Amino acid sequence: TGKAALTSLETGAFMGCGALAEIALPNSLSGIGTQVFRNCTALTSVVIPDNVVTIGTSAFADCTSLASVTLPKQLAHLGNYVFSGCTSLREITVPSSTLTIGQNAFSGCTRLSSVSFETADGWFATKRIDNTEGETVHTDTPATAAQELRTTYASYYWKRNAD
Repeated sequence: TGKAALTSLETGAFMGCGALAEIALPNSLSGIGTQVFRNCTALTSVVIPDNVVTIGTSAFADCTSLASVTLPKQLAHLGNYVFSGCTSLREITVPSSTLTIGQNAFSGCTRLSSVSFETADGWFATKRIDNTEGETVHTDTPATAAQELRTTYASYYWKRNAD
């Protein structure tokens, strides 16, 4: 028999592992579930494999030492509160494949000062995930995008109209 590849990390898999400082995620991973790494306060950086398409609600919430995150090239969806409370996170790049960012995804990220969007056009903020239009958000300047994600439109869903 062959070896099974790990394709997803399910709800709360490492939640509250306060001593977890680093983790190597396998390339076979395609999804990270809800609260998988929540409150892993020693985790300082994470490189998410390029096959990951979805990162669930609060997956990295309250990882207060998390300073560096590399999002995957195929990422389509970031869940609600995904990085909320990550007080050491200073910058992040949103890949061009990303279509939605959940509500409060970066709330409480007090040091977040730069959010770069590989595709800056077509983004809008909306209170309902099923809306196809909303308020235009400013994603062309990383500092402005960070401010709007953290405060102005924090409680909104961010969506991008696909080309």
